[in-house]
Amino acid sequence: MAEAALNQRAPKPTAAPSEDLSGEINILENRIRGLRKRWKAGEMEDEDYFD
Repeated sequence: MAEAALNQRAPKPTAAPSEDLSGEINILENRIRGLRKRWKAGEMEDEDYFD
């Protein structure tokens, strides 16, 4: 009886989102590369880059 009660309370597995986020990921990765490039060139303070 206790096992049945615990099984009812167990979280149900959820399906992964079917939404394609590769475009948004590419945009963010490009922004990160741009920030890294500015930091390496000395155009950005450490505090701003690492924040």
